[in-house]
Amino acid sequence: MAKKSRSSNGSLLIELTAAQAEFANAREPIVAFIGGRGAGKTWVGAYRLCKWAQPAKTYLVVAPTYTMLRDICWPVFLEQARRLRFLRDTIRSRLAVILGNGAAVLFRSADQPDRLRGLNVAGAWIDEASLIAREVYDVVLLTLRGTPGAWLACTFTPKGKSHWTYAVFGNPQEGVRIVRSRTAENPFLPADFVARVSAQTTELMARQELDAEFVDLEGVEWPSEYWGDWVFVDHLPPRDRWVVSAIAVDPSLGKQDKLGDYSAVVLVAVCDDLLWIAADLQRRSVSKLVRDVLVACDRWRPDLLGFEANQFQELVVHEFERVTDEEFRVKYPVFQIRNKTSKLVRIRRLGPYIARRELRVLNDAGGRLLVQQLQEFPQGQHDDGPDALEMAIRLILETAGGYYAES
Repeated sequence: MAKKSRSSNGSLLIELTAAQAEFANAREPIVAFIGGRGAGKTWVGAYRLCKWAQPAKTYLVVAPTYTMLRDICWPVFLEQARRLRFLRDTIRSRLAVILGNGAAVLFRSADQPDRLRGLNVAGAWIDEASLIAREVYDVVLLTLRGTPGAWLACTFTPKGKSHWTYAVFGNPQEGVRIVRSRTAENPFLPADFVARVSAQTTELMARQELDAEFVDLEGVEWPSEYWGDWVFVDHLPPRDRWVVSAIAVDPSLGKQDKLGDYSAVVLVAVCDDLLWIAADLQRRSVSKLVRDVLVACDRWRPDLLGFEANQFQELVVHEFERVTDEEFRVKYPVFQIRNKTSKLVRIRRLGPYIARRELRVLNDAGGRLLVQQLQEFPQGQHDDGPDALEMAIRLILETAGGYYAES
């Protein structure tokens, strides 16, 4: 049931769910709203900042990427501030807002954490905290120095017990408050939203994405103890340090593939006895896939390039060769990979690399989706990324003479 809450800076009443009201009014120095999809995380994060903003103080809003900051946090915050009749001015060129009492709100992305280090703020809100690195959380904490009563609020959907948010908020310490909100608790969503999403996911994923629980998927090949802060990296080593590299493409067009599968473009670079990985997983047409492979080749300049060519997927190879020949006048040597072993067996070959902590994955949308698919294997709905990852490693081992095995 929705509750009405009054902003401290005006007379307008705002309807909040019970969990949103608890989060908005929490006085602990660190507070988290752990919500399912559609639970109103960003909405209540913006409301809380408006409610707690003090005159002439500076506040910080952080989102995982600039795009998310611009397209989600910025417009939601402006809408909330206008709704509260508390917006004085916006400085779009600097992504800054001046509130009615003179408080300044700065909007920054987590793409470059070092750019946050020099700030000194009275409060901060991190939206989608489970999509950022622990380093960003630690840096934002340090921006709260020197201001009595400074606070930090995080809003996010859980990402399992191996994620740093579980270490911080799974068993909160003194001074840390958590508020949990299931998607179904939001009365402002369409009536069929929860049922519609539940029908498209597994029971355990529904517990995470809709019920806001920290869960380890049962029956998975590599549970939470196989994953940690070492997995995600902000950048790959310089190209001139790579021993050998390969891009593998899983078009996901074969008869065994499931409806709605992602096509996967996965780079593996061998450096310092580790596998450095960049992944691009999307639902896309063949023509867009071909263009995206070209972009990946231009960016990473791999030594080897392979396409899965089972069934009629070899048509993608022919389309790629046609485009490179006719439009780009550049010929990439392409290996056609014909898989005879079952996908489950192939992906399980990744086990030793995961157990030895040898994977380093670029921390972007594609990399995070790849790791999620690995964490859910073989219970997850999709395994296109792990399949392409195994093919890239196999391409290196078989074509480069087992170079990695010897390093």
